[in-house]
Amino acid sequence: MGPKRVCPLTPEQLRAYSQDHLWYEVSMFYQTGIVLPGGVTSPRVEFIDNSILESFVIHLRNLLDFFYPGQSVKADDVIAADYFEPGELPPAFSPISQILQDSEIRAHKQVSHLTTKRVAGNHPDKYWYPSPIMTETTKVISLFVDLASPHRLASEFSTRFRELLSQVKR
Repeated sequence: MGPKRVCPLTPEQLRAYSQDHLWYEVSMFYQTGIVLPGGVTSPRVEFIDNSILESFVIHLRNLLDFFYPGQSVKADDVIAADYFEPGELPPAFSPISQILQDSEIRAHKQVSHLTTKRVAGNHPDKYWYPSPIMTETTKVISLFVDLASPHRLASEFSTRFRELLSQVKR
């Protein structure tokens, strides 16, 4: 194991980052997920639906890289662990669920990169079901909001997230 990671931002900068960049990722993930019907696929979907689906998947991928970065963290990356005092996720923070792990792999292989793992045509394996992915992601973000250091996570982020959730659950 290498040297301990040093957060690239001060607590004040992390608060500002959470209000701007982290909020953007969370907001776009939910806003695109809300408008997608269940079982969305491409390429036989209308252009707009396909664009919204890709946006949903890209923001999902960004959030999963934030919460579960693995070993590929760069010095200038901002990750969830930066929002906790010891610089690591607390033990109460759950490991990535199977549905999110599968979604992350699909996002990498079927949307973000040109690979041989892309599914051709309109095969059932190509369908995305936003609702269960959003449910699992909500658990992760909610835990993050509850446990993150208030010196590092902007209170406005937490407030806006809870407001967004109340709209999503309607």
